[in-house]
Amino acid sequence: MKTRTTTQRQSAFTLIELLVVIAIIGILAAMLLPAIASATTKAKSAKAKVEVTGIVGAINSYQADYSRLPATKRTRDAHGVATRPATAPDWIFGNANTPDAKGVLPTPTVVTKIGYQQVRDMGGSGRDADNSEVMAILTAQTVVDVQGGAADAVNLNNNQNPKRTVYLATKSVGRNQPNGVDDLGVYRDPWGHPYIIILDLDYDSRVLSPFPLVAPGRPAQARFIPGNALVMSLGPDGKADFTADQDHPNNRDNIYSWK
Repeated sequence: MKTRTTTQRQSAFTLIELLVVIAIIGILAAMLLPAIASATTKAKSAKAKVEVTGIVGAINSYQADYSRLPATKRTRDAHGVATRPATAPDWIFGNANTPDAKGVLPTPTVVTKIGYQQVRDMGGSGRDADNSEVMAILTAQTVVDVQGGAADAVNLNNNQNPKRTVYLATKSVGRNQPNGVDDLGVYRDPWGHPYIIILDLDYDSRVLSPFPLVAPGRPAQARFIPGNALVMSLGPDGKADFTADQDHPNNRDNIYSWK
């Protein structure tokens, strides 16, 4: 009787097979990562669009209740000062001197542009022209000026929102962090950049856009948007070209409440 010898093959990968598998995984990852990054950016942009729209809605609700826009008396009193052009007295709360989520100071935005209030308020408290003033009023909170005292606090004892109505629901986050209001009262977009808010403080039912109206063959002109408030996010790159049209390639990633 013959004995049949069966040779069993070991069920293990060879080095070449392992390298092929690793190469395939690397190729798939290279194909998927850009798609994942693009989807993440789109999701953040959609979130920012919802938030800028929500800020405008909160401002409208506040005005309906109090017959004024959410700004301190100091800001409103500065409306008619001689240093502000009477032809363009709208007020911008920008991101001047306000670092982003990485702690980087941005290029000054349109807060220094003719037609808007200066970077620091006319009362001399040293408060930066960020959005904390508007946020404090809309969320029924008090923001103490870091360079001043109680007298410079925004919405002290809810004096600008005596009904203590919370017009805008926000999340508290760490300083300079994205997706909420930080401990200095600054509301930041999904990339950590402060939202820029422009209020119609001359109450002519239109707001001076930070972007000029640019037409081929014609000089740039001021652009006015109907309404009482404009809100924008600087988008993923945290930048904007305020000398160009709002739809210029340099501004293509910005998120606007008005379009």
